[in-house]
Amino acid sequence: MRKLGETLWQRAERYARIHKAAYEKWDNGEIANVRLDNAGVLCIRYENGKWYHYSETDGELFWW
Repeated sequence: MRKLGETLWQRAERYARIHKAAYEKWDNGEIANVRLDNAGVLCIRYENGKWYHYSETDGELFWW
């Protein structure tokens, strides 16, 4: 759930921590860029150039 007063960057860091914890080996590097797409979905570009979109529903985080 989005925390009150949480900045976009703070939310991206939180999402990245959850995403990284789901993998034994993380090859994407650290956060390089954060933005909202036209639909308001948080997008993170990692150091390897890959972009992921994140959606949080009922306390569950989804990425694609």
